[in-house]
Amino acid sequence: MPVISFSFDKINIEKKKTLEAPIKVDNGMTIVDLKLEDVPITGGKKEKVLRFFYEYKVDYQPDQAIIEIAGNLVYHDPDGKTDELMKGWKDSKQLPPEMMQQVMNNVLIRCQIKALSLAQDLGLPPHIRIPTISPKTPITKDKKAEEYIG
Repeated sequence: MPVISFSFDKINIEKKKTLEAPIKVDNGMTIVDLKLEDVPITGGKKEKVLRFFYEYKVDYQPDQAIIEIAGNLVYHDPDGKTDELMKGWKDSKQLPPEMMQQVMNNVLIRCQIKALSLAQDLGLPPHIRIPTISPKTPITKDKKAEEYIG
């Protein structure tokens, strides 16, 4: 996988008041910057990588709580096209969709897990749907099926 490093640089969580219904939860992430860097990867040899700076936010509306996470992710392009990719970013803020899918999914997964844990610590409801177990509903017998003698 081309993602070789991931880190959180800032985590902020604030419960502004006692929660009141209705609560609307908005969440999202943005890539705020991209930098080209030389880092040692294999055997101390420096290679060009892209460092993505991201922000992730969970907002409990109306103005009840907020979770903000910022950090960076280092991406190593296996095809060695980092200069080309950086030029595309500078010109149009666009990158290949398959690359952005990997980067954004990586950020979303890690940030959602961290935000879920932080929300639980502060007594906030989860911002994503959590699977739950429900009791099995009893099977009701159909009288017509029991009376069938065929």
